[in-house]
Amino acid sequence: MAEVANLRTDLHVILDKLIDEMAQAALAGWFRQTDRQTLMGAIQSPEEHSAEILAWAKERIKNGQRGEEELAPRTSLAPGAAHLAAALRYQERNVAEGLCSVCPRPLARNSVKYCDVHLAKQRARYKPKGAKGALPGTREWLYEGVFESAHGKQPGTLAALARTHARQHQTTEKEKVLYSRVAERLEMTERHVRAVALGQRRSATVLAAITKETEQMATDALAALAEASEKRPKKRGREASSAFGVPVKTLIG
Repeated sequence: MAEVANLRTDLHVILDKLIDEMAQAALAGWFRQTDRQTLMGAIQSPEEHSAEILAWAKERIKNGQRGEEELAPRTSLAPGAAHLAAALRYQERNVAEGLCSVCPRPLARNSVKYCDVHLAKQRARYKPKGAKGALPGTREWLYEGVFESAHGKQPGTLAALARTHARQHQTTEKEKVLYSRVAERLEMTERHVRAVALGQRRSATVLAAITKETEQMATDALAALAEASEKRPKKRGREASSAFGVPVKTLIG
Protein backbone atom coordinates (compact mmCIF):
# COMPACT_ATOMS: atom_id res chain seq x y z
CA MET A 1 0.00 0.00 0.00
CA ALA A 2 2.91 2.35 0.69
CA GLU A 3 4.34 1.56 -2.74
CA VAL A 4 0.96 2.27 -4.34
CA ALA A 5 0.74 5.59 -2.52
CA ASN A 6 4.23 6.56 -3.67
CA LEU A 7 3.44 5.68 -7.28
CA ARG A 8 0.18 7.66 -7.11
CA THR A 9 2.13 10.68 -5.85
CA ASP A 10 4.65 10.35 -8.67
CA LEU A 11 1.78 10.00 -11.16
CA HIS A 12 0.14 13.23 -9.98
CA VAL A 13 3.44 15.06 -10.25
CA ILE A 14 4.05 13.77 -13.76
CA LEU A 15 0.45 14.56 -14.81
CA ASP A 16 0.71 18.14 -13.56
CA LYS A 17 4.01 18.56 -15.40
CA LEU A 18 2.48 17.07 -18.56
CA ILE A 19 -0.47 19.48 -18.46
CA ASP A 20 1.89 22.44 -17.94
CA GLU A 21 4.11 21.42 -20.85
CA MET A 22 1.10 20.88 -23.13
CA ALA A 23 -0.25 24.34 -22.29
CA GLN A 24 3.14 25.92 -23.05
CA ALA A 25 3.38 23.96 -26.29
CA ALA A 26 -0.13 25.08 -27.34
CA LEU A 27 0.74 28.69 -26.50
CA ALA A 28 3.98 28.46 -28.50
CA GLY A 29 2.10 26.94 -31.44
CA TRP A 30 -0.49 29.73 -31.33
CA PHE A 31 2.29 32.35 -31.38
CA ARG A 32 3.90 30.63 -34.37
CA GLN A 33 0.62 30.51 -36.32
CA THR A 34 -0.39 34.11 -35.52
CA ASP A 35 0.99 37.07 -37.47
CA ARG A 36 2.07 40.36 -35.95
CA GLN A 37 -1.12 42.32 -36.80
CA THR A 38 -3.42 39.72 -35.25
CA LEU A 39 -1.24 39.57 -32.15
CA MET A 40 -1.26 43.37 -31.77
CA GLY A 41 -5.07 43.43 -32.21
CA ALA A 42 -5.49 40.74 -29.57
CA ILE A 43 -3.29 42.67 -27.13
CA GLN A 44 -4.93 46.06 -27.74
CA SER A 45 -8.58 44.86 -27.81
CA PRO A 46 -8.88 41.56 -25.91
CA GLU A 47 -12.68 41.86 -25.56
CA GLU A 48 -13.25 41.38 -29.29
CA HIS A 49 -11.30 38.12 -29.32
CA SER A 50 -12.59 36.77 -26.00
CA ALA A 51 -15.74 35.33 -27.62
CA GLU A 52 -13.69 33.56 -30.31
CA ILE A 53 -11.28 32.18 -27.73
CA LEU A 54 -14.12 30.94 -25.54
CA ALA A 55 -15.82 29.25 -28.52
CA TRP A 56 -12.54 27.56 -29.46
CA ALA A 57 -12.02 26.40 -25.87
CA LYS A 58 -15.56 25.03 -25.60
CA GLU A 59 -15.12 23.11 -28.84
CA ARG A 60 -11.85 21.62 -27.61
CA ILE A 61 -13.45 20.64 -24.29
CA LYS A 62 -16.45 19.14 -26.08
CA ASN A 63 -14.53 17.18 -28.73
CA GLY A 64 -11.25 16.61 -26.90
CA GLN A 65 -12.37 13.36 -25.28
CA ARG A 66 -14.05 11.93 -28.35
CA GLY A 67 -12.63 9.32 -30.62
CA GLU A 68 -12.27 9.43 -34.36
CA GLU A 69 -15.49 7.46 -34.87
CA GLU A 70 -17.48 9.92 -32.77
CA LEU A 71 -16.04 12.92 -34.60
CA ALA A 72 -16.90 11.47 -38.00
CA PRO A 73 -19.64 13.49 -39.79
CA ARG A 74 -23.12 12.04 -39.66
CA THR A 75 -24.71 10.63 -42.77
CA SER A 76 -27.08 13.08 -44.41
CA LEU A 77 -30.77 12.33 -44.62
CA ALA A 78 -32.61 11.54 -47.80
CA PRO A 79 -33.52 14.60 -49.93
CA GLY A 80 -37.23 14.41 -49.07
CA ALA A 81 -36.67 13.71 -45.37
CA ALA A 82 -34.06 16.46 -45.06
CA HIS A 83 -36.39 18.99 -46.68
CA LEU A 84 -39.26 17.94 -44.41
CA ALA A 85 -37.09 18.20 -41.28
CA ALA A 86 -35.85 21.64 -42.31
CA ALA A 87 -39.43 22.81 -42.99
CA LEU A 88 -40.61 21.58 -39.58
CA ARG A 89 -37.73 23.33 -37.82
CA TYR A 90 -38.50 26.53 -39.73
CA GLN A 91 -42.16 26.38 -38.71
CA GLU A 92 -41.37 25.75 -35.03
CA ARG A 93 -38.82 28.57 -34.96
CA ASN A 94 -41.17 31.07 -36.61
CA VAL A 95 -44.15 30.20 -34.39
CA ALA A 96 -41.96 30.51 -31.28
CA GLU A 97 -40.92 34.00 -32.42
CA GLY A 98 -44.52 35.05 -33.14
CA LEU A 99 -44.21 34.82 -36.93
CA CYS A 100 -46.13 32.94 -39.60
CA SER A 101 -45.17 29.29 -40.06
CA VAL A 102 -44.98 29.78 -43.84
CA CYS A 103 -43.46 33.26 -44.23
CA PRO A 104 -41.67 35.79 -41.99
CA ARG A 105 -44.79 37.98 -41.57
CA PRO A 106 -46.29 38.47 -38.07
CA LEU A 107 -49.17 36.27 -36.97
CA ALA A 108 -52.76 37.30 -37.61
CA ARG A 109 -54.89 38.52 -34.73
CA ASN A 110 -57.02 35.38 -34.44
CA SER A 111 -54.44 32.81 -35.53
CA VAL A 112 -51.63 30.94 -33.82
CA LYS A 113 -49.96 29.64 -36.98
CA TYR A 114 -50.62 31.85 -40.02
CA CYS A 115 -50.41 35.50 -41.03
CA ASP A 116 -53.32 37.39 -42.58
CA VAL A 117 -52.47 36.27 -46.14
CA HIS A 118 -51.96 32.58 -45.42
CA LEU A 119 -54.91 32.53 -43.03
CA ALA A 120 -57.12 33.76 -45.87
CA LYS A 121 -55.67 31.04 -48.10
CA GLN A 122 -56.43 28.34 -45.56
CA ARG A 123 -59.99 29.58 -45.06
CA ALA A 124 -60.65 29.82 -48.78
CA ARG A 125 -59.05 26.63 -50.08
CA TYR A 126 -62.31 25.90 -51.87
CA LYS A 127 -64.19 28.68 -53.56
CA PRO A 128 -67.58 29.06 -51.83
CA LYS A 129 -70.79 29.64 -53.71
CA GLY A 130 -71.46 33.21 -54.73
CA ALA A 131 -67.85 34.33 -54.16
CA LYS A 132 -66.42 37.06 -56.37
CA GLY A 133 -62.84 37.13 -57.61
CA ALA A 134 -60.10 34.52 -57.66
CA LEU A 135 -59.00 32.44 -54.70
CA PRO A 136 -56.15 33.80 -52.57
CA GLY A 137 -52.80 32.43 -53.73
CA THR A 138 -53.71 32.10 -57.40
CA ARG A 139 -52.14 34.10 -60.18
CA GLU A 140 -55.28 36.16 -60.77
CA TRP A 141 -55.52 36.99 -57.07
CA LEU A 142 -51.90 38.15 -57.02
CA TYR A 143 -52.58 40.60 -59.86
CA GLU A 144 -56.12 41.65 -58.94
CA GLY A 145 -56.09 41.18 -55.18
CA VAL A 146 -59.90 40.88 -55.05
CA PHE A 147 -61.74 38.08 -53.31
CA GLU A 148 -65.14 38.62 -51.71
CA SER A 149 -66.94 35.68 -50.17
CA ALA A 150 -70.72 35.52 -49.92
CA HIS A 151 -70.58 33.55 -46.68
CA GLY A 152 -72.90 35.12 -44.12
CA LYS A 153 -74.28 37.67 -46.56
CA GLN A 154 -77.63 36.07 -47.35
CA PRO A 155 -80.68 38.32 -46.93
CA GLY A 156 -81.99 36.38 -43.94
CA THR A 157 -78.60 36.49 -42.19
CA LEU A 158 -78.20 40.19 -42.85
CA ALA A 159 -81.71 40.87 -41.53
CA ALA A 160 -81.01 38.88 -38.36
CA LEU A 161 -77.76 40.76 -37.86
CA ALA A 162 -79.55 44.07 -38.34
CA ARG A 163 -82.19 43.14 -35.75
CA THR A 164 -79.51 42.06 -33.28
CA HIS A 165 -77.59 45.26 -33.89
CA ALA A 166 -80.70 47.36 -33.36
CA ARG A 167 -81.55 45.39 -30.24
CA GLN A 168 -78.13 46.07 -28.80
CA HIS A 169 -78.52 49.80 -29.38
CA GLN A 170 -82.08 50.10 -28.05
CA THR A 171 -83.09 49.99 -24.40
CA THR A 172 -86.64 49.74 -23.08
CA GLU A 173 -87.94 51.74 -20.13
CA LYS A 174 -87.92 48.70 -17.86
CA GLU A 175 -84.31 47.97 -18.76
CA LYS A 176 -83.37 51.58 -18.08
CA VAL A 177 -84.93 51.36 -14.62
CA LEU A 178 -83.15 48.05 -13.98
CA TYR A 179 -79.77 49.42 -15.08
CA SER A 180 -80.20 52.56 -13.01
CA ARG A 181 -81.06 50.61 -9.87
CA VAL A 182 -78.13 48.24 -10.29
CA ALA A 183 -75.77 51.13 -11.04
CA GLU A 184 -76.95 52.98 -7.98
CA ARG A 185 -76.49 49.92 -5.79
CA LEU A 186 -72.99 49.10 -7.06
CA GLU A 187 -71.96 52.77 -7.53
CA MET A 188 -71.23 52.29 -11.22
CA THR A 189 -72.32 53.92 -14.43
CA GLU A 190 -75.41 52.74 -16.26
CA ARG A 191 -73.36 52.37 -19.41
CA HIS A 192 -71.09 49.81 -17.76
CA VAL A 193 -74.05 47.87 -16.35
CA ARG A 194 -75.74 47.85 -19.77
CA ALA A 195 -72.55 46.60 -21.46
CA VAL A 196 -72.34 43.71 -18.98
CA ALA A 197 -76.01 42.86 -19.47
CA LEU A 198 -75.57 42.76 -23.27
CA GLY A 199 -72.45 40.59 -23.02
CA GLN A 200 -70.05 43.26 -24.23
CA ARG A 201 -68.15 43.13 -20.93
CA ARG A 202 -67.71 40.56 -18.17
CA SER A 203 -68.40 41.08 -14.50
CA ALA A 204 -69.73 38.39 -12.17
CA THR A 205 -70.69 41.00 -9.57
CA VAL A 206 -72.79 43.01 -12.00
CA LEU A 207 -74.49 39.89 -13.40
CA ALA A 208 -75.38 38.70 -9.92
CA ALA A 209 -76.77 42.14 -9.05
CA ILE A 210 -78.80 42.24 -12.29
CA THR A 211 -80.26 38.78 -11.57
CA LYS A 212 -81.14 39.72 -8.00
CA GLU A 213 -82.67 43.05 -9.05
CA THR A 214 -84.69 41.35 -11.79
CA GLU A 215 -86.13 38.87 -9.30
CA GLN A 216 -86.92 41.71 -6.90
CA MET A 217 -88.67 43.71 -9.62
CA ALA A 218 -90.72 40.65 -10.60
CA THR A 219 -91.71 40.10 -6.95
CA ASP A 220 -92.69 43.76 -6.56
CA ALA A 221 -94.74 43.61 -9.75
CA LEU A 222 -96.63 40.52 -8.56
CA ALA A 223 -97.27 42.12 -5.15
CA ALA A 224 -98.56 45.29 -6.78
CA LEU A 225 -100.84 43.29 -9.07
CA ALA A 226 -102.25 41.33 -6.11
CA GLU A 227 -102.84 44.51 -4.13
CA ALA A 228 -104.60 46.15 -7.06
CA SER A 229 -106.84 43.12 -7.54
CA GLU A 230 -107.84 43.21 -3.84
CA LYS A 231 -108.69 46.92 -3.95
CA ARG A 232 -110.77 46.54 -7.09
CA PRO A 233 -114.55 46.74 -6.17
CA LYS A 234 -116.45 43.51 -6.74
CA LYS A 235 -119.30 43.65 -9.28
CA ARG A 236 -122.73 42.74 -7.98
CA GLY A 237 -124.29 39.72 -9.49
CA ARG A 238 -126.99 40.48 -11.95
CA GLU A 239 -130.46 39.44 -10.88
CA ALA A 240 -131.90 36.64 -12.87
CA SER A 241 -134.86 37.70 -14.97
CA SER A 242 -137.49 35.83 -16.86
CA ALA A 243 -138.13 35.90 -20.53
CA PHE A 244 -140.62 38.76 -20.03
CA GLY A 245 -138.09 41.04 -18.31
CA VAL A 246 -139.66 40.58 -14.84
CA PRO A 247 -137.41 39.40 -12.05
CA VAL A 248 -137.74 35.74 -11.18
CA LYS A 249 -138.25 36.53 -7.47
CA THR A 250 -141.31 38.68 -8.34
CA LEU A 251 -142.82 35.91 -10.40
CA ILE A 252 -142.24 33.40 -7.63
CA GLY A 253 -143.69 35.70 -5.01
